[in-house]
Amino acid sequence: MAKSSYVWSGSAWVEIASAFPQAHQRGIVNSALTSYTLGVNDTGKALVFSSSSPITLTIPDDSTYEFSIGQTFIVVQNGTGVVSITTEDVATVTSIVATGGTINTLGQYGVATLMKIDSDEWVVYGDLVSP
Repeated sequence: MAKSSYVWSGSAWVEIASAFPQAHQRGIVNSALTSYTLGVNDTGKALVFSSSSPITLTIPDDSTYEFSIGQTFIVVQNGTGVVSITTEDVATVTSIVATGGTINTLGQYGVATLMKIDSDEWVVYGDLVSP
């Protein structure tokens, strides 16, 4: 349910706008899967992984699904299973801890953000460790 903002008109409180409009709410995808590929239904959502087994999160090539440049995803390792972020054949992923290949979340409750910065090029930042 969206929350509203109000302003005092001098005689009554008047609703002016929703403080958290539905259109801007991120939404959450909860997953207990050990293998997950980003898809069109994930756009604008936070991905929360609860598995106790290792998880492979795959970023697809543009030929599979072309996310917009600037598109971001929040990844949460809610379970004890480390989330390994990788790509299909052509796409690349880089971070401060690793370039190309695979990048892992640091541990349970670790949060990472994926951002598409160019065609088939992604950067990952947050609670990360090199595999």
